[in-house]
Amino acid sequence: MRAHDLPEALGKETRKGAPAVGRPAIGRPELQPGHPSAPSAALALQRAIGNTATTRVVEESRHRHGAGSGHGRTGAGAAASGTPTVQRAPAPGAAGPKEETKPTEWFNATTGTWQGGQPDPETMRPAHGGERLLLKPKLEKEYAAKHYTDVGQVPVFKARAYRRKKGPGPASTGRSPELRMLDRLGRLGMSQIRPEGTPHLATSVMPNGRLGIAGNTGRSHVTGAERDHVNQELADVQDESVEPYGQRRMDKDLHKVRAMQAGDYFEGAYNRPQLGAVAKALKNPDWSGSGVGDDNGGQPGSQHGEMTLLGQHIADWKANPRQREQGMKTVDMGGVKLACAACQWAFEAANQFIGSKYGYRVAASGGHGMLFRNWIMPKWLAEVPEARKYVESKIKAKAPGARFYEGSSGALVLYLPKDYKSADADQDPAESESEWEPI
Repeated sequence: MRAHDLPEALGKETRKGAPAVGRPAIGRPELQPGHPSAPSAALALQRAIGNTATTRVVEESRHRHGAGSGHGRTGAGAAASGTPTVQRAPAPGAAGPKEETKPTEWFNATTGTWQGGQPDPETMRPAHGGERLLLKPKLEKEYAAKHYTDVGQVPVFKARAYRRKKGPGPASTGRSPELRMLDRLGRLGMSQIRPEGTPHLATSVMPNGRLGIAGNTGRSHVTGAERDHVNQELADVQDESVEPYGQRRMDKDLHKVRAMQAGDYFEGAYNRPQLGAVAKALKNPDWSGSGVGDDNGGQPGSQHGEMTLLGQHIADWKANPRQREQGMKTVDMGGVKLACAACQWAFEAANQFIGSKYGYRVAASGGHGMLFRNWIMPKWLAEVPEARKYVESKIKAKAPGARFYEGSSGALVLYLPKDYKSADADQDPAESESEWEPI
């Protein structure tokens, strides 16, 4: 604001003690007769008290002020004293402070347009990290014109397709969002397995970014036809035109998976790349190396699905060790059921004796504590003496008389005494209390 634009009233304001009209506005004011600094008074003082004392009196008089005069105050000091802060208008021709234009628009990621006002929280949600990343080139070109100082400051919202109709409830198991989602994918895929087929489907995001799926091998192995049916089922899960199952638990899983695909499930977990990796992996199932059709030569013995997938992860760990400064990377292992006791101890051995060496760890939804006959020890575990000893000692402590024997394929198969019986336990992971619904 320039000086001639000031309101007329502001131009008339004067400070108490200001020079009278015609007196210079700057410089030292004219000394009045009798003031200690006036020439005649100074000579009189010198005669009476001497030069040194005279100098001190003159200096003190220059810093002694009456009410409403003297050095100006600003900020808290002015407020405390009751003395108003003196604000001087800029000199004629000088530019005043520039008023910055504030941003008033947000970006609609659904329509690809800028909008004014405030987004409706019932129908719009903040865009998560992956959605913002896709929009980054466009936002970088346009954010400055919308008066934002940085592209990261731009509010980006997207229309909701799903919303939570019931809260999350207590987190009883501590499972991560992506691990819970992997469990759901296993349950949905399991709907295509024959009743006498594999009792378990394990799921994990593999090193190649695809969704690894594996069932137990042996007499109840996954057939080629079942593999194809599971793949089709997971494709239908992502197809909004395919109707829900009409079963509460299945529809609960279905809506959460679709909410993840729509981006709505990320709310509250915007910066979890692992969850984004699950959403991306779902589009590309991977059964390679998962033992489809493996009946163990018709002999007793079954390698559990999670052991098969973990073996592929461990091969990648060894090929790509992490540096200490990178920190430990977690690999999530989901599935239809909780891990049996042998698989649970195998996870612990993998973390303690293998993963710690290469900078990785595996996390699963927990175990149910039961042992099963003819459990095959995976090769990646059997070839690490410390890991093998750890698992064997745990099994023998739980089931005295248990041992491993070499099967026809060379794999180690668990023998349990005839009188051993595990106490029945719930094998299903805890059910999440939250529910979602389409809008």
